[in-house]
Amino acid sequence: MTILMADSATPADIPDSFKAAAVYINGEFAWPQSQIARFPKIIRISVTGDPSAARLARCIDVETGAATPDDAAAFIQERHRLGFGNATVYCDESNVAAVKTACAGLTYRFWIASWTGKAHEVDNAWAVQYSGGPDVTYDTSIVYGQEDFSHP
Repeated sequence: MTILMADSATPADIPDSFKAAAVYINGEFAWPQSQIARFPKIIRISVTGDPSAARLARCIDVETGAATPDDAAAFIQERHRLGFGNATVYCDESNVAAVKTACAGLTYRFWIASWTGKAHEVDNAWAVQYSGGPDVTYDTSIVYGQEDFSHP
């Protein structure tokens, strides 16, 4: 089963037709609760390198201006220490190798940005962001398989 999920630095730009959203919990583009409440299914994303964010977010954003691959390793370790088995790293395809090196030996899943404009799979990633970037108002991802949206 797949589900479409949107994210944006400006959450009001995401159409209400989306049932799932990835929401930023910290950083410059943290979402207000009123926007989070618009969506019945959410995935929380941390954009900082602070591993304590793993208590509230299942995903760490590894890209320029956000967390680093080394931050991802600390985040994943903290998710596991807290008892969560759903640590997720968001990055574009060019950062996958660096994340794999920094997180060697850890269990996590990838959400990979691969902006082709059409839904597709990339290396067994948990999700693929196939539409997005600075020229669109919101990004669209496809999440593969079952997902529990009820906890961080």
